Amino acid sequence: MDQLRPNSQNPYASPAIPREPERPPLSPSANKPNEPLVEPIHASGAISLADFYYAVRLRRHWLARFRPFLLVVPLLVVGWVWAMMNAGNAPDALLFLWALPFFAILAVLLLRRLPNWRLRKMAIAGKGIFAHTESDIYEDYCEIRQESATAKIMWSMYCKFRYSDRLVLLFYDGIPHQFGIIPRSKFRSQHDWECFIGLLDRKMPRC
Repeated sequence: MDQLRPNSQNPYASPAIPREPERPPLSPSANKPNEPLVEPIHASGAISLADFYYAVRLRRHWLARFRPFLLVVPLLVVGWVWAMMNAGNAPDALLFLWALPFFAILAVLLLRRLPNWRLRKMAIAGKGIFAHTESDIYEDYCEIRQESATAKIMWSMYCKFRYSDRLVLLFYDGIPHQFGIIPRSKFRSQHDWECFIGLLDRKMPRC
């Protein structure tokens, strides 16, 4: 009977299961918040519907905070006109002309508060501004990649920015009613977020 050699392999032994190589941990970024970027900042994710509505509230003028109180004024005027008409203290036509602008203001304010079903549908489908994007942020521009397109946006396209702990608003130069939204959730760490804010401070003023 032949003896097995010390270096021979047993043909009946089960093959060893290869192990996946361990992934190295993310190396700390070499960027510093108050200095030009040494390496690009990577951002990945999508804008949620809650982020969009938060950005709209952040964009509005400070007078918009008093909008709920503006609803009270038309209601009081309409109530007063209705009481005057029932009491017969003024002609109906004159009271109607006075009340017509307040009815219009009330209708506009109520319509603006209705949910935007088109935006909600886009957010559920993940399309348009709610699509998933991969971004590489450089000192002079930002490269954005989606499934169907790639765009390169220069920071010179924006004239100012506004930010909170949740997101950043970028305002286009010459187009006051349009703005870009960059949520905090797209960044992998607080350090990358602070470096991004430092980059914006070097490129444009805050508002």
